[in-house]
Amino acid sequence: MKTSNAVLFLAGVGAGRAALAYWQHREMIALKTAAMHQAMLSDMAADPALTGFYAPYEGVPEDQRVREIHVNRQLALLEAKFRVGRLTHEELKINIWNLAEHPAARDYWQRSGEFRLYEATTSDRTARRFTQLLKESFDAAVHRHERLAAALVDAAREADAEDEQRRTQLADDEHQNDTVAAEAEHQGDSERELAP
Repeated sequence: MKTSNAVLFLAGVGAGRAALAYWQHREMIALKTAAMHQAMLSDMAADPALTGFYAPYEGVPEDQRVREIHVNRQLALLEAKFRVGRLTHEELKINIWNLAEHPAARDYWQRSGEFRLYEATTSDRTARRFTQLLKESFDAAVHRHERLAAALVDAAREADAEDEQRRTQLADDEHQNDTVAAEAEHQGDSERELAP
């Protein structure tokens, strides 16, 4: 092997190692940042005074606040796993889809979704992809549950109408039975009066 080829080969290996080290360093920073975020959310869930710095939770009942902070923790974990390659795009979609089915998650998105969307505009491509997937999944879940709620309301109205119809029919039948009984009693009285 010529010296120039060997030098080029070593330069290529060195550049590859430098690129790999750079990406590993970025992943490590992302994981450490995610760990700090998880710790902060844990503290916020445990101490209501710490949520005072975060406007969307002002006036929110304690149990709801804790549930929504837990949702935020789950989303942050999913984003960290996606960022470092532990979740594929399809796996991420399934996880977010399942999470969006829970009322607390939809409440969280309603309260904090706009902020997350705004925050993603100043973030990197991975954060924007993640947040766009959040928006699509939560919007679809809200739409599904609104349709389901409307269907349940319609079914309840139908059931109420059927119950009312049954009650009316029973009242009519009872009235008719009372009328027939009264007529029979009246006819019996008339026959007794005519009898010798």
